[in-house]
Parts: sequence; C-alpha cells; structure tokens
Amino acid sequence: MKLTDKWFWWLWIVTEVIIVFIGFHELGFTKEWIRSMVYLGLPQPLMILLILFKKNHHISSLLNLAAILLYSIIAALLALFDNYSDKLGSGLWWFCFMTVLPYVQLAIILVYWSVEILVISFKRKNLK
Repeated sequence: MKLTDKWFWWLWIVTEVIIVFIGFHELGFTKEWIRSMVYLGLPQPLMILLILFKKNHHISSLLNLAAILLYSIIAALLALFDNYSDKLGSGLWWFCFMTVLPYVQLAIILVYWSVEILVISFKRKNLK
C-alpha cells in the first residue's frame, strides 16, 4: 500500500464521519428525517467517485478529498453554531456547503475524466 493510499483512506474515513455527524446533528435539532438524509446522501456520489478516481489519479483524488474535508469541517461548524445563534443566518450557508459544493466538484471531476477518456481514445485511434 502506498503512502498516498493510507492518507486517502484516513481522509476518506474522517470526511465520512463528519458528513454523518452533520446529518445526525441536523436530525437531533430538527427531528426531520428527510432533511437529515439529504445532508447524508448528497455528498455520497462524490465520495464513491473519488474511490474510483483514485485508481489512476492518486494525488488529484487526495487533493479533492482534502477539499471535501475542508468544506465539510466548515459546514459542520456552521451547522453547530447556527442552531445556537440566529446571528449566523438561516442555515443556508452550511446547506450550500453540503449540497451545492459536492455536486459542483462532482461535475468538474466528471468533465475532466470524460475529456481525458476522449483524448486517450482519439490518441489510440490516430495511432492505428
């Protein structure tokens, strides 16, 4: 196992724990299962894609995971303090961090991966 693999899996586990914490924290304060499951479920396609992306792109998958970890920590802090204080807003910021940003990042990774696959296939076609 490479060192980047160990870092990747440790970051992946910590990020998943934070995402689960945000979902259950929201469930504890609002008692709404649907809202809680939205926060738990929306980042998961990105987390699964990063496992697949890691096969050929070790460093970039590690950097993408570090970005997810960063905005998950920010979202967790906003979620914690937003329930105790009305001064931080209506929760829209941490909603953005846990719903919008993962899908923007997912779209960027999918576009990059698609373009890379197209370039590789065109190079193979031109070599024949």
